[in-house]
Amino acid sequence: MSFWASGAGLSMRIDLLSDGIEWGIFSNAVKTIAKSMGVKSFIIAGGDDFPNICTYCEKYVDKIYKYGWFMPILPAHPHCHHFIDIYLEES
Repeated sequence: MSFWASGAGLSMRIDLLSDGIEWGIFSNAVKTIAKSMGVKSFIIAGGDDFPNICTYCEKYVDKIYKYGWFMPILPAHPHCHHFIDIYLEES
C-alpha cells in the first residue's frame, strides 16, 4: 500500500485540502470586504520569513496590486503560507 492510500497519507491529504480551502476563503473574503470598504490596494503577504520559499511565490510576495489587477490565486501549492492582505497607502 502506498503512503497516500494509508491512514496517515489520507489524513495528510485532508489536512492539505483544508489548509487550501481556509486560506483561499480568507484571501477572497479580504478582496470582497475591502472593495465594499473602499480599499484600493492589496499586498501579497505571509511566509516571506520561511527559508524555503518556492520560486512561484517568491515573485509575488510584498508586491502591491491595485483592485482589479491580476493577483495570483492563493494558496498556490500545499503548505503555501501566502495570502492577500489590505495595503494601506501612507499619506
